[in-house]
Amino acid sequence: MAQSDWQAERNDRRELVLPAPEGFRPVEGKRAQLRLVIKDRRLRRSDLPQIRLELQNIGSEPYVFSETPSFFKEEGQFDQGRFKFHLTGPDGHKRELFPLVKLVTAGFDEISIPPDLLREKGSDSLVQELNSFAAARRSLSVRLLPGETLYSRQRRNLDLIREFRLTRGGAVPPNPAPLDFRPLRFEGGFTRPGSHFLEVSWEPAASEPVREEVIDRLVAKGWSREKALAAAKRLRQGNAAPLRASVEIEVVE
Repeated sequence: MAQSDWQAERNDRRELVLPAPEGFRPVEGKRAQLRLVIKDRRLRRSDLPQIRLELQNIGSEPYVFSETPSFFKEEGQFDQGRFKFHLTGPDGHKRELFPLVKLVTAGFDEISIPPDLLREKGSDSLVQELNSFAAARRSLSVRLLPGETLYSRQRRNLDLIREFRLTRGGAVPPNPAPLDFRPLRFEGGFTRPGSHFLEVSWEPAASEPVREEVIDRLVAKGWSREKALAAAKRLRQGNAAPLRASVEIEVVE
């Protein structure tokens, strides 16, 4: 059986979601807060900012966040999703940032499939399962409860076949991802010394449809389809607000 949505979300929650802090109180009328955390606010012109993104549900209802490809999971192509970075220099000029290296690929890397997996499922079925599993690895959809925080991880280089075997067997990640930083690689770098403002923004899709799997999940719990559809629409509308965060950086020669 291919990796199901609940398995993917279970593993992502295990790795990337922090529980609500002690004493958390929801903010009335708010849903989520995006934070841009930087390791060092004083950098040389040749340095790369070391950053971490955090998305906290600061409201009183669940908050569903989805992205493909997931910038929270992978550090590279932030321009492929709905995240954008801007840098404002000491002269007040604001420019959009683009990844330092743009990769063009026609699919997944070539891998060797163990004979026992081929015998078990057959090549066509196995390739379909592996493609579904690999797609889930680069996508993200999590339901954050009030107070919970989603955080970005460093890029991982994992054995696809080994992880596929473990997940099919019901294994979960043994530990959460380290609460660490990762480099933001962008074209042009810092052009001059002085005070800079680094800003990140996330824009939801303008006409994102209600996901059928969300409705099916609620119906499986005993909800009527009409009630499930109404609840899913409320979640979609509540998650439609853009998110922004910024941090000041002092750049020296």
